[in-house]
Amino acid sequence: MRNLLILTLLLFSSILYSQPEYYGYQVVGFNQGLTNLGNQVLESRSDSSKSLGKPQNSDLQTSNVNFTSLGFGGEITLKTEFPIEITPNTILNVYETTWTYTNCDIYGESADIFVSKNLSDWFYLGTTCLNDNTSLSLYNTGLDSISYIKIVDVSISDSFNSFNFESDGYDLDGIEIFQLGPLSIELKSFDVKYYNKRVDVEFITSSETNTYKFYIQNSDDLVNFNNLTEFEAAGFSSTDRKYNKSIDFVPQSDLTYFRIVELDLNGVYHFYDVRSVNTPTFNIEYYYFDLLGRNVNSNYRYKISNRY
Repeated sequence: MRNLLILTLLLFSSILYSQPEYYGYQVVGFNQGLTNLGNQVLESRSDSSKSLGKPQNSDLQTSNVNFTSLGFGGEITLKTEFPIEITPNTILNVYETTWTYTNCDIYGESADIFVSKNLSDWFYLGTTCLNDNTSLSLYNTGLDSISYIKIVDVSISDSFNSFNFESDGYDLDGIEIFQLGPLSIELKSFDVKYYNKRVDVEFITSSETNTYKFYIQNSDDLVNFNNLTEFEAAGFSSTDRKYNKSIDFVPQSDLTYFRIVELDLNGVYHFYDVRSVNTPTFNIEYYYFDLLGRNVNSNYRYKISNRY
């Protein structure tokens, strides 16, 4: 049944456009299980924040761990930045990372997927196994929106005992939510430049449908985004429209991420391209001197006396 659902979605997506993905989550619950040998999961695989942001979607074994291991029987709960409206075309993708192994019958790292509006009433969507990037329709829940996603490891611990290494259950690379349907905008270009504590933003849309506002957001970690500035959108347009602005900006990191967020006239948000920009920060020391040329610092203050 799950394979039929995925096939149906793939056929449907060949007819419709896929709207930009949503990655704005935070971890609100993480109960990690143990390995198949009953040990704690390695610290490098236990950072729950590594399940956030855009999925890496790669099974190439490298020195970098870009996923969170749930441990056998473990679970993680993620909260969306704001409620996600559900339409007949709202899709949830789940990504897992398993180095080397791609056959679920041989190496069955699996997880159940649930969604909720309120952290109390959970709706089961389906089960995912290994890195098959499972696509599931949220419309089947009957909900008008969701705010929470829960991934629960259901791997069978004993089935991993025949391997000559320790296993730690389902490895969550990330999740994404997107809409199958016509794009609200056709984005022709998006450029961000930084210099001298200012950011120049420019983007061009080739078409707009039902658009209300554009927001430019910035982030240091691709997880927490802040609104930097906004533009009034055209609403409906079939010609090129340029949006640009120069903004005061004090970087908090040497690399800053910027993205476009579009708000529809009906209150639905859509997330578009992300740009990474070098934003070098400088630690400037200020020196203060008195009238005699002596350095004055925070630990020693010269006071005016009848001699000076």
